[in-house]
Amino acid sequence: MRAQWKINKYWKLLPNGEYYPFQVRERKAEMLFLSGKWANLEIILGQDLSLALKQMIPEEQARCLLRQGMLEAQLGKVEAAEDKISKALELYRSAGDKQGRTLCLLKLARLALATKKYQTGEGITDELIREAVEKGDRQTEMLMQSNRGILCMHTGRSEEAIDTFTRVIEYYKTQGDKWNVAFSLANIGNVHFDRERYEEAADFYGQSIKIHREAGNLYSEYIALYNLAVCFERMGRKEEALTHYQSNLKMARQLGDGPGEKDILEDMARVNAAETLEG
Repeated sequence: MRAQWKINKYWKLLPNGEYYPFQVRERKAEMLFLSGKWANLEIILGQDLSLALKQMIPEEQARCLLRQGMLEAQLGKVEAAEDKISKALELYRSAGDKQGRTLCLLKLARLALATKKYQTGEGITDELIREAVEKGDRQTEMLMQSNRGILCMHTGRSEEAIDTFTRVIEYYKTQGDKWNVAFSLANIGNVHFDRERYEEAADFYGQSIKIHREAGNLYSEYIALYNLAVCFERMGRKEEALTHYQSNLKMARQLGDGPGEKDILEDMARVNAAETLEG
């Protein structure tokens, strides 16, 4: 009985009578995503989506499309991301999967904010906050409050953004959710950076980096570290900036981020040139 329970929990019975470990592979996909191993992630998602389509399993099709859309967003391919996540949304809606629907809407709202479609992003955000409050779903409410903080940040409502992110951090600390704590700390850093408060921004980026490292979220640590290096450069602390750019360069190469590596090398050349002129 115990062996059968394990199969039912982690493996899915396919229409052809065989079992396939979709849930196990989803966990692997999540780890590949967080560690920035995107080439491997594309392979595993492609394999799973192909099987889900062949075996006509809509919930697994939706999962793979959503994860593919998230990957496209990280790679800056916004239209492709929106297309895949929208397809996942329709599949989740057809299946009556409210959790999947909510997650897709959350990602679409974030994409809207990133592409300055603030009205669209705010509409989705407000809708999901209302639904979450009505249901007493604190987890979803806080996810969407994080979206609201990003919206406030992009539309010049800096103090409201900081207040919102601070509340979100307090909640996630009670849940032991390091990833979302670190994400919100970095966002407060972004607010200070936009206001040219580089010392305050550097403090929040530093806190975020430490927690991302503990949580094993390599890509988010990489982004926060780059922002920290820029802060030190803007403050005129060139040696510290170069130290952080150098660490960031190693991470870019580890992640296989060619465009990022090129940008960092240009940043380092600029700082070195400024040092030479000053010398």
